[in-house]
Amino acid sequence: MNITLICDMYGLSANGTSNTYNTLAREMVKRGHNVTIVTPCEKDYIDEFGIKWISVPRRNFHSFNKYVSKNGVVLGKPDKEKLLEGIRGADIVHILMPFQMGRAVIPLCRELHIAYTAATHVQAENVTAHMGLKNVELANDSIYYRFYKVFYQYVDFAHAPSELIAEVFKEHNCTCQFRVITNGVREEFTYKPTEKPEEYKDKFVIANTGRYSKEKCQNDLISAVSKSKYKDKIKLIIAGQGPQEKHYRKLATKLNVDATFGYLDKQDFLDLLNYADLYVHPSEIELEGISCLEAMACGRPCVFSDSKKAAMRFYANPDSLYKYGNTDDLAQKIDYYYEHPDERKALGEWYLEHSDRFKLSNAMDEMEKLFKDAIEYYKEYYKATETA
Repeated sequence: MNITLICDMYGLSANGTSNTYNTLAREMVKRGHNVTIVTPCEKDYIDEFGIKWISVPRRNFHSFNKYVSKNGVVLGKPDKEKLLEGIRGADIVHILMPFQMGRAVIPLCRELHIAYTAATHVQAENVTAHMGLKNVELANDSIYYRFYKVFYQYVDFAHAPSELIAEVFKEHNCTCQFRVITNGVREEFTYKPTEKPEEYKDKFVIANTGRYSKEKCQNDLISAVSKSKYKDKIKLIIAGQGPQEKHYRKLATKLNVDATFGYLDKQDFLDLLNYADLYVHPSEIELEGISCLEAMACGRPCVFSDSKKAAMRFYANPDSLYKYGNTDDLAQKIDYYYEHPDERKALGEWYLEHSDRFKLSNAMDEMEKLFKDAIEYYKEYYKATETA
């Protein structure tokens, strides 16, 4: 197949969508497909994997540019000639996000009789969180209504990375044919007994990975550790980057929590997920939680929030959930698993066993099927429109 991905969020290593389309593109190339990516990168080029990158301009938010950049948001500006260059000759066009660039592609695909699919990689709360309105249901409902009105009503096949987001869109009257397919955990995330670094030998290491942002709620984890009976024995490692880093560093210092922040290279990251005593993800808003799935695949005992807006509750061991936003409850969970190493070990084994269904190879099989089904559907659809 000739596959074109229409993507915002170029080159953001701590952004789930950016990582998702990079992985999808490389895996499709490995399977013998040709991949083109249209995104707000710096220039047109072909990378070492043979993927063709076509650059579109970045959207200009004028006086809000600094704020948008700080929050790790990069959106593409529709450029008709660039979009046409990217989709001409494609068998399938896959649109990652429902913003201006993605919306502009659909009529072009229809005009050229090209099959297309879309993804549900954006929760309304990802937008309203930047406005301080993430808990205002009217605001979130308005965003979902707009997503449907300007984009998803024109989509027949949609990829949903989790049951959570499929349910949410269906609740907001979205009538796409949803395929619930995990974004997939890469093969390098696997159980491998690993010794702790010398400086952590006598510490109970708690890990968290991902973007530092308000909806990920790492501040709750820092606060919970400060309330633990074993605070002085805990080493907290929050690996990632993002706009809340300065705030989290100050909070950890204020609460006298031994915490390390910052981006880890690949090997250090994998090592962390294999030697941490406990993995904790306190997020309020989580579309799938790839970082959680990676920890599961490495056999970590995991503790997740039970937030109704986070996907982890769909695959969590019920005993490892705590009440979202309740740092006292989270502190009690941490203390319990500190005091019960046998149960902690059993929990890690449970998560390892239940991580198989999230393997990348299985996910790519399903994505290939989605693309092929859409191609066949649109062959008949466009044939029917020609004869009508």
